[in-house]
Amino acid sequence: MRTTLDLTDEAYRLAKSVAREKDQSLGRTISELITRGALGPPRSALPAISIQSGLPVVSLGRLITSEEVREFLENSD
Repeated sequence: MRTTLDLTDEAYRLAKSVAREKDQSLGRTISELITRGALGPPRSALPAISIQSGLPVVSLGRLITSEEVREFLENSD
């Protein structure tokens, strides 16, 4: 569908840059960005949330051991 858009200068520059990086048209790039933004992140990109002891716990990575913390503190001086 053909239409006219009124974009800010910044939005135009960003979309043009993404289109150039992906080697695709500006229209296709803007369509993909709008669709991705409207649908939100894929479910797999959302962090896992569980309830432990009545509190929500968000899993964002791996567990960090006390030994790793100690090594970091020793090496940060």
